[in-house]
Amino acid sequence: MWKVTNEENKKVLKIFHKKLIIPFFDELICYKNLFDTKTVTSYSGIYDYYNSKFLKQDKSKILFRKVIGNKINGKRLAENIDNLISTKSMRYIKTQFKYYLIQYNQLNHLNFSIVERKVDDDLKEIFSKYFYEKFFVSETIWNLLIGNTYDRKIFHSKFKKENDLNVCPYCDTDTITNNGNKEIEHFLPRSKYPFLSMHPYNLISSCHSCNKSEGKSANYFTPIISPFNKQIGDNIDFSIDNFNKKVDLVYNLTDKELDNYIKLLKLKDKYNNQEIYDLVNKKGKRYYSYYYKGYSNTNFDSNLFLSYLDFNREETLYFSTKSIFNDLNRYDEYLRIK
Repeated sequence: MWKVTNEENKKVLKIFHKKLIIPFFDELICYKNLFDTKTVTSYSGIYDYYNSKFLKQDKSKILFRKVIGNKINGKRLAENIDNLISTKSMRYIKTQFKYYLIQYNQLNHLNFSIVERKVDDDLKEIFSKYFYEKFFVSETIWNLLIGNTYDRKIFHSKFKKENDLNVCPYCDTDTITNNGNKEIEHFLPRSKYPFLSMHPYNLISSCHSCNKSEGKSANYFTPIISPFNKQIGDNIDFSIDNFNKKVDLVYNLTDKELDNYIKLLKLKDKYNNQEIYDLVNKKGKRYYSYYYKGYSNTNFDSNLFLSYLDFNREETLYFSTKSIFNDLNRYDEYLRIK
């Protein structure tokens, strides 16, 4: 719901794109050509070839050798490449490279309504499992790329500092200050968009609940907006339902981008429960009684009160609390009924 940026992390992840992913595809195409022309038949595979003492080891090849030598559960990344090289055509590999560049550039322009492309299982595993899960926390890889360490903790620190935000930008119902409750969440699901696993505009510090939302991949529909596009919470009205003890989300259903965002993160389900209802009520009463004290109905400054809410933006449920105070007369009536 909160509008965010990720420019500080982008500075680092852009290097991953330029120094690792682009050269990775270049080497892949180069080796595919050698394979097709039967130039590397004396080698057992790409790992054997790149570790050959006869191969000139410049910086890019040293990094590539490190990359393909990484293992997950005893399996080298090189095995994925060998399978890809032996089963797919040069045209296929070059087309996948083109799709990667297209999707990367689309996301650079904050276009989240990206066409899903079918990606080979080996490439999908390379980007999702090796590049994101393994290399994101690899001291060796980051030292080769930037001469320093980089990991999820640093990502969260940069994201929080840049956005001055302690709450989950997706839902505004939970905090991201506790290490056990902050995770790096992919807005575009890795299962559908593996090529964007390391794109800075696809990575957001979120609460555990939003990151583990079940069926997220199946619920991703376009057109859609993300917190990188605009402050989504300002386009939603939060209505208190006293009878059912829940908070309803009211918005323009013809706005498909917004509707798909709310469905993706199951925000209606998050707010339609008594726990959130009780928290909103508790916070609303606390703010109202604190700030209303000392004012009469004639001199209560509603604009100043809303500014007071803005000052406390680092607390959860900012948008729902602000929404119920947009009409102070309605809130007065609500308190009397309650």
